[in-house]
Amino acid sequence: MVGDEPENSAKILWDYLQVRDVQSGEARNRAQRDYEVARQEQVAASKYASVWKKLLSGPESQLLDLFRREVEQVTGVRPDRTGAAEFIRA
Repeated sequence: MVGDEPENSAKILWDYLQVRDVQSGEARNRAQRDYEVARQEQVAASKYASVWKKLLSGPESQLLDLFRREVEQVTGVRPDRTGAAEFIRA
């Protein structure tokens, strides 16, 4: 989609312009689906920073719990919440 290599963009455009697909309306349907997927990806990306901030906030963080479990899996020792939270915030 946007930002793709020129060769990929040319292929997508070629696919949209196939006479059979234009006449049947499939090209328009495909373009609308592709547009909707790209729009949804942009909406999701616009929320990355706020979601990341939420994951990092507070000792009840899901990220903190996941981090502690992973450290325990690797070391056999589950780190305390305070020390792990300080590490994540750093």
